[in-house]
Amino acid sequence: MGRYYFGTISGKFWFATQSSDDAAHFKNKISYTEPPRCLEYAECCCFVEDMKDNYCKKCYSSYEEHYEAIDDEELQENYICNSPLMYENNYIKYYFYDYELDFVTDKLNKIKNEITIDFDKIGFRLIKDDKESIEYELDNFDYINNIKNEEQEILIARWCLGKQIEQSIKEKGYCEIYCEI
Repeated sequence: MGRYYFGTISGKFWFATQSSDDAAHFKNKISYTEPPRCLEYAECCCFVEDMKDNYCKKCYSSYEEHYEAIDDEELQENYICNSPLMYENNYIKYYFYDYELDFVTDKLNKIKNEITIDFDKIGFRLIKDDKESIEYELDNFDYINNIKNEEQEILIARWCLGKQIEQSIKEKGYCEIYCEI
């Protein structure tokens, strides 16, 4: 149970503490627009990269082949001739560019200044998974659970996510995140 995020960073949102749109706190509100819900193709579940493609060109050689591959007759009836074989899924996508690094770093510093607990006791560290996605670990989650301060827990969870975003921008020049809603 729980909601996950993946892309150049990956992890799990803190249960009952962190919302799926928490990454929005690291976007500049002046130029920020609400992230779109992601679309995926029917049957193969690949993410839609180009709205001009009405079928998945990674998995099928034609619209007809993709349509015929849809295993559910009722689902097939939902698609009229040449309509895009895609639907909204349960993800929102955030993309951070290299020019947003200073804003992300400034936001992280502001959040850290609002955290009143002994930060060194958390034992935060960034790691990479087998797909080179940036994750994090906390050595002392019990310490956080004993805080009993919801506002502080929200700030710590947000700071951890922000550190992943910052590191991805530093290493790759961008950060792309798909957040389960």
